[in-house]
Amino acid sequence: MNNYLLEDHNDTLSWLANSKIRREDGGYYSEYDPGKKKFKCWGEGSSCTLSTAGAILAFLGYQRYLDQAIISGEHLLSLIIKLSHQHQGLILSGKDSKTSRCYVSSVACLSLMELFALTKEEKYLQASQKIAQALIRNMVKKDGRLRREIIIKPGLHFRFFFNLLQPTFLWDLESSLIFKKLHIYTKEQEYLEVYRRIIYWAHQNTNPEATIYFGKINLPFIFYLSTEHTLDENKANLKGWISKFHPTALTALLKTYLEANKRAEAIKLASWLRDHLGPNGLLFQWYYPDDEHSEEEDVMPTAQFGLILMENEGIFKEGFSSYLAIIYQGLLTAKIKSEDKNINASYKGLPFHWKRSDQASTWATVYALLFFREYHKRPRSVY
Repeated sequence: MNNYLLEDHNDTLSWLANSKIRREDGGYYSEYDPGKKKFKCWGEGSSCTLSTAGAILAFLGYQRYLDQAIISGEHLLSLIIKLSHQHQGLILSGKDSKTSRCYVSSVACLSLMELFALTKEEKYLQASQKIAQALIRNMVKKDGRLRREIIIKPGLHFRFFFNLLQPTFLWDLESSLIFKKLHIYTKEQEYLEVYRRIIYWAHQNTNPEATIYFGKINLPFIFYLSTEHTLDENKANLKGWISKFHPTALTALLKTYLEANKRAEAIKLASWLRDHLGPNGLLFQWYYPDDEHSEEEDVMPTAQFGLILMENEGIFKEGFSSYLAIIYQGLLTAKIKSEDKNINASYKGLPFHWKRSDQASTWATVYALLFFREYHKRPRSVY
């Protein structure tokens, strides 16, 4: 690996391993607000499963961080539901969380499989199978549609209304890939059948012109939003939900096109994403049908798009390779310099967001690191 990676990003790896964004038990917080000196968890508990699983994936490329990855893996194992028959095997969205989410669970499942691949500890593979089986029982519909989340703790609260008629979010398609990977490990046909069912549903319910399907919203979801955000945030988000242009959803869809060997659709969608990079080399969080976009950029889907381009260079060669350097520089614009060690060298999740532009995001930092790691494996002559 090119030593430039260590020079450029070792401080970010150190932030991920040593700042207080990492809990003592190996779990992670989602965000850090330097103004309020507060940490936030997306899973509505005291840790964030998504961020913890992401940190594991980032650490596994470096031997010196293997111990941290294993400790975080143990934190994930502690979040798998053991007693409830109905929900047994689901993983909570965080410590003390009352929900289990499809997308979060799939990333956790992937990180545990990667831990198994490196350590050969069977407990990680067994845990990933438990999560996958629970997803099949609870979140994969017969037609392949994915349920976004399940409320684990009973009681009447605002998320109850959210779950009356759940929206469908296309980024949950990431879950399909864990079933294919588990089939490779276990040879169990059920995983392959579930994978194919999800892919089939996705391609039946997306635009054949290779853009835009974000999800389906409903009145309970809008009501729930009104309880969680300010009026200004709701106005901005609602325009985004209705417009259905969200790059995280599109990169997930792009992966399914590539998995299904739908090259024409993949190239068309990738071209749309490439042509909609902003002047800073980043994708925006929302795109609207009138060719406008939100002000805030979004680091994670930008990094994921770059990873997809590198993983499929045989398909995305002509007209794409020069954009990797643009994405690289774009990601660096989101890197934070600060005297506060809990934010220094981390990455903003949503640069130029009216409220969150100065906050450190674990998830965005993880994806930036994953992109940089792959980017610097490439021969210097290609960039």
